Amino acid sequence: MNCKLAAIAMFTLIASYLKAETIVISNVKDVEDVALYKSKETWGSYTYWSGWNFGKSQVLDIGYATSVWNEYYGALLIRFNVKGIDPRKIGTVKFRVYKPKCITQITQQIPVYLYEINAANADWREGQMESQPQKESSSWQYKINGKPWAGAEGCSKAGVDYAATSIGTAIADREKGEWLEFELPAKLLQRWIEHPETNAGLLLKTKEDVSFGEHVQFFSSEHYSGKGPQLVVDGALISQASRGAISSNKRYQLPALNDPGYQRWLKEETFRYADWSRDSVNLQLSEKNKIFPYLWDVMIDGEFIIPYSYVTLTNNMTMLNKYVADHDAEACKRVMMENQTAWHIWEYVKEQNWYEAGNVVDDIFTPYQMAFLFANRIKKKNGDYSGIWSVYDRNGNWDRKTPETLEKIVKAQVEKFTSMSGITAAGFKKVESRLRNYILLENQAMDSVKTALDEIYKLLDAGKDSHALFDAMCRMGVYHDRMLFFQSIFGLPRLKLRYEAGGDPVEIASSWVKLKYGEYRMDRIQKRAEVCEHYWPTTAGIIMPPIKFINVSTQSK
Repeated sequence: MNCKLAAIAMFTLIASYLKAETIVISNVKDVEDVALYKSKETWGSYTYWSGWNFGKSQVLDIGYATSVWNEYYGALLIRFNVKGIDPRKIGTVKFRVYKPKCITQITQQIPVYLYEINAANADWREGQMESQPQKESSSWQYKINGKPWAGAEGCSKAGVDYAATSIGTAIADREKGEWLEFELPAKLLQRWIEHPETNAGLLLKTKEDVSFGEHVQFFSSEHYSGKGPQLVVDGALISQASRGAISSNKRYQLPALNDPGYQRWLKEETFRYADWSRDSVNLQLSEKNKIFPYLWDVMIDGEFIIPYSYVTLTNNMTMLNKYVADHDAEACKRVMMENQTAWHIWEYVKEQNWYEAGNVVDDIFTPYQMAFLFANRIKKKNGDYSGIWSVYDRNGNWDRKTPETLEKIVKAQVEKFTSMSGITAAGFKKVESRLRNYILLENQAMDSVKTALDEIYKLLDAGKDSHALFDAMCRMGVYHDRMLFFQSIFGLPRLKLRYEAGGDPVEIASSWVKLKYGEYRMDRIQKRAEVCEHYWPTTAGIIMPPIKFINVSTQSK
């Protein structure tokens, strides 16, 4: 009898095992994923990316990266909906995350570490922002609703915010678009199922002492490709109906290739983006990839850049005209710092979604196409088809500097700085070492751009995609952003020095209005919005936000 019972029990066990299935949890409703970004530069209460939520973003970064308006460190939080999985029938458990090819990752191979987030941080929330503050969602500064992380900002303290021991490590190769895979302990998933209050998810990060350029991108659950994070479980579901959902974000949708707005744009638009899509000789984009220049020209501008960046800058220019006329120094300074917010929104969207995005070589452009786009010097019959950046090289703006030339540049920039309104000898002394360092860093980055550009020209002549071309493209793009980060007199590093040295806020605001009026002129931005509305897609399920300009009656030219 005992033998019979044992046999029956064994049969039941085998039958149960045979019924096991592979469960892949990847639907955007079943995944929370958000990057936490620490801005290198902040100003008083203006913390920029450090205080913002990125739960809706399609691409998420870890490591140390640069942009025109800031440099930042990123870490990634991921949590899966594990409700309904039978905790008694769990076999192997794997976490998978897609890493695209990336031309903003300078270091060839970067170790990526995975940790369990401790239960003390289980109340973090993904959020619904692309690059905006959202108090009830997570940011580098706060876990949720202004509450601090259990240990330190950015969920970054080992042993408190996350487990002291790593679950596993993978290598991110910048030239490979591939899934990185980590095996999770079955007991971890069992605990999350049986004690859901302990499911704080997973933390993906680089090493602590990461250097500039050690930066990796991943596709989020919202990415249009559907290659968001996955939890792959050998097991069984108790009930599909009991699963529910944990995320309210939707997957991003590209317009259909036959979308009326897209087709009108292809035929009518004269800007360079449409030229890229129509070019069947040089760029030769595939039919499915021809839609991306349209995406950048119409949808990215219309959904993010115009309503949340350009309109703010245009309205601020209107206000600054009044504040400058009234000599209101405090208001001028406040609005100039608010401009940084608009630029940070613009820059994040550009770095993650635009043609300069690091992941653009994964399935849109080849390295050769990217190099041609940025650096070619070919003339077309109907006009100049030079690469976007090649004009700087032709005009000598990026020539490498000798020590003697560099010293002359430093001297000239220092003299220009000290001649600015309001700056005193004592004020200059406070910032002199930082100013000289910024000038040197700017020119070091410029030299790196020139070196890379020269290599690209030679490789383009050979007409082949190659490791060397990929490497040169990485260096050219990243160091171009770094050059501008330290160069711009209205970027945070230089602007903060001008204020700290006693620079006149009214004069600073006035000079910005004069320099940038043509770029942010209200009628120009209104026209850009009308262009986006004219070509707006009907098949992407995305509505263009309303454009709200302030009264222009006081605006002067």
